[in-house]
Amino acid sequence: MAAGLFVTGTYSLATGGSLPWLFAATLAALGAVTGALVVGAFRRHRPSWAFLIAAWVVVGFCAFFAPPKVFDLPRVKPVTMASVAPALEKQNAAIKREVMAVCFGAALPFVLMCTGLAIGRRDFERTA
Repeated sequence: MAAGLFVTGTYSLATGGSLPWLFAATLAALGAVTGALVVGAFRRHRPSWAFLIAAWVVVGFCAFFAPPKVFDLPRVKPVTMASVAPALEKQNAAIKREVMAVCFGAALPFVLMCTGLAIGRRDFERTA
């Protein structure tokens, strides 16, 4: 995941891709920091492991709210006339479901990694 974030961020910065430059720079920096923390966690360095979990919690929270701002997702249509309100309400409900699915999909990898790190690395709690 760290390598993917770093490559995505640097590629977007180098080519002027579709991502905003600040978002791409954040992805690249997050990938570099995550790589260093993963190396420390595999060496059983407890502060690296704990900071990695905390960072993924924050990134997962931000990833939930980022897609509507970063990607071109459909927007809810305003209802101005009572005669078309039922049809627009159905379309708006479908748009809301689609946006929520994208938001949950963006946050899911980070949540799963954080959960896996928190549950699967109980060896940090053992005494030497």
